[in-house]
Amino acid sequence: DRRYVKTRFPVVMVLGGADVHITYVVQRLDFARVASREIRSGRVAPFVAVFPEINVALPVDTECTDYPGSTQAFTWLDQDVTEWAISTLRVSTEATRWSVMGWSSGGYCAALLHLRDPGRFGAAASVEGYFTPEPDSTTGNLAHLLKHDQTLAHLSSPQWLIEHRPPRPTHLLVMTSDKDPQSRPQSMEFLRAEPNVPGIQPYLPKGLGHSLDAYAAV
Repeated sequence: DRRYVKTRFPVVMVLGGADVHITYVVQRLDFARVASREIRSGRVAPFVAVFPEINVALPVDTECTDYPGSTQAFTWLDQDVTEWAISTLRVSTEATRWSVMGWSSGGYCAALLHLRDPGRFGAAASVEGYFTPEPDSTTGNLAHLLKHDQTLAHLSSPQWLIEHRPPRPTHLLVMTSDKDPQSRPQSMEFLRAEPNVPGIQPYLPKGLGHSLDAYAAV
């Protein structure tokens, strides 16, 4: 389209969840059709969507964390993917025109990217996510790393980051539902703890379980 021949487009990075690969998410959300409809209607300005995979070290769930001496899952999203997009596509380099959204583990990752590196991601949407890491049998030695590396633990916690290093400005949508036992406790705790941080926006629809239906509803 000649109208946009010199335009550098804003970017939305879209993340899936643990063991929910991004290809399935894109298809399940019908992303291309919905986005094209919104752009054609004029409700949304033209943008570029980037769909990186967060499941980069299966069967280990990395929790979007840079494991010392091993998988650099946070750096993959924060630097590798963004630098590829900037060098390959005609997109803006301004943080205010980059946002990230994710579901479940991807929601945690989205919040972490914005709060830890607001100079790269100016806004985020956490859809049924959580706000402190959740190491378990799928996350390798993450529990040990977080216990013995306080800096890594702090930098891996959106809760700690918003309390100690809140971006100025913060632009974070926190979505959970009353029927979602996985994300609701942490999401509500996060919202209760941060009522005075401008830019944290709750979105609390009713009747949605912990599924991609909630992602589609957003």
